[in-house]
Order: sequence, then C-alpha cells, then structure tokens
Amino acid sequence: MIYTIVKAKSGLHAGATWRLDKSLLTMGASSKADVFLCDPEVPDVLLALRKMGRRVRIDTLHADARLKSADDREINEVLFPSQVISLDYRHIQLEIQIHSASHSLAAAFGDSFGTFFYGIVAALRSLGAKAFVALLFLIGFIMTVMIVFFGTAGVVKSEAKVNPVQPIPRTILRDPPPVALLEKHMVNSVDRELREFARRSGSVNFKVDVDGDTVTVDAQLNRIQGQEFERELIRLGRDYGNYVSLVARMDFTEEQKLVDGIEIERMVLGARPSIILRDGMRLYPGGVFNGLTVVSIDSQKVVLKGSHTYEVVL
Repeated sequence: MIYTIVKAKSGLHAGATWRLDKSLLTMGASSKADVFLCDPEVPDVLLALRKMGRRVRIDTLHADARLKSADDREINEVLFPSQVISLDYRHIQLEIQIHSASHSLAAAFGDSFGTFFYGIVAALRSLGAKAFVALLFLIGFIMTVMIVFFGTAGVVKSEAKVNPVQPIPRTILRDPPPVALLEKHMVNSVDRELREFARRSGSVNFKVDVDGDTVTVDAQLNRIQGQEFERELIRLGRDYGNYVSLVARMDFTEEQKLVDGIEIERMVLGARPSIILRDGMRLYPGGVFNGLTVVSIDSQKVVLKGSHTYEVVL
C-alpha cells in the first residue's frame, strides 16, 4: 500500500501537512478537494493524482502549474514510492512525497526496478520505431567488434588505481516551523477571513477577538447573514480546526427581531392592498412600521426595508 504526504512550503497554508491514502487525490480551491487551498486565484483543480497499484499517475495538472523533482529530472506521468516532487503555482509551492507502507527489501527492490523499467520504456517510446531499430543495429555492431578484438588480441590485464569512495554529505533539511509559530499563522488567517466575511456580508455589529490560539466572535446578524455565517464557521473549522479554537456567539439584529415579531391577523387585497396586525394597526405599501418601510404586499409575502431587505412569508 502506498500513501501521499503533501507539505505546503509557501502560501496561506505554509507549514501545513496532509497525509492522504485515496485512490483519487485532488488539490485546489474546490470545497471537495482533499487538499483545500484557500489562496486567491487558485483553480478548483490544481493537481489530481490517481493511485494505480504501487504507482501514482498524474491525472490532471493545471496549465500554469509546474512540476519538478528534487534533482531537476524530468517528471514523467507516473510517480513511484520514495519519489519527491515540487509543485509550483504562482506564489504557492507544495512538496509531494510518495511513500510505501511496506518497508521490506523485496518491496524496495520492486519499486526501484519498476522505476528503472518505466524509464527505459519511456525512453524507447520517445525514440520512435526507426530510431529504435538503428540503436539495436549500433549495439549489435559494437558487440561484434568487441568479440572479434578480444578473441584475437586477448585481454591485457592491468591494475588500476582504486579511488576511495567519497562519502555523500548529508543533506541539511530545514527544521519545520515551531508549533507556536504555525498556530499564530493559522490564527491570523482565521482573523483575516472572518473580518473579510463581515465586510462582504455588510455586517456592522461584528467583533473578532484573538487570545492565544482562541478566536472569539460576537456578531449581530439578520437571518440570511446568520445562515451564511454558519457555513463560514463550518469551513473554517474544517481548514483550521487542528490549530485554532473557534468560539462564536450570534444574536439577531434589532431589525430582525422586529420582523420576527410581526403578527398578521388578516390581509386586504385589491387596488390598495394592506395588512392588519393583531394589535389592529393597518399597514399600506409605502408606510412605516417601527422604522421599517413597507415596500410591497401581495398574496404570498410582505417585503419590508430597513438597513437590509426582509420578507415576511404569509
């Protein structure tokens, strides 16, 4: 069994790590992506990888994204265990590692042989039929010359100086960012996204406080804003829940409470429609009720206008 480890090197999710074991793995801005990237201008599907036995095939790659290996070798469409590649897309860089859950010698030999054999097949496929035949002819000619030469002249035995093998220097890896620094980065991201939500939804009474790894929200919203806020909290919990504690307290605005408190006893339709409330008050289109303007009245709903537009369904 093989699995994939994705590490974010730069972007909003820098320092984050995903360990995934799925037959189809997707990365992008889609809410259904396995690796969700909320950076601006990220496509819904940036990269898709499909597992095929002990191999991983590159299923989809965005036109502006680039893949490269650690040793700058060409990336084929198939990846094997122990292979490490980098995905670059604008300011985002992801490190993708293919790992094998089996660490036996037989599995390691099989993976190495599969990588070598696939490289040979890919090279032969790129040569074409005529070039492949020419290569076979050249190899046969060289082998014939060597057999004739060594068969007639003999082999001259000589000593060669053996150069000691130089040890390969150990690669110095950059230490992962401290947990406190990563949590601070995630907390700042949550704070920024909540304030952006308040601006986007037109929420006035929306307060965000940060204390360590805890983000507290106190908000007064209307019913529509409250539904959008619930969806935003679910998304933030999915993306940052491992690092940030999110506490939210929400209450309806005074306008929403006024709208919810309207009790209609009956309706009069015709040239000049109106509604009669339980307390006997009659409202016409264009009239004002506790600071809310009555926009329209029909057989299905009453529309009122304040700082926002409200509908009372009949």
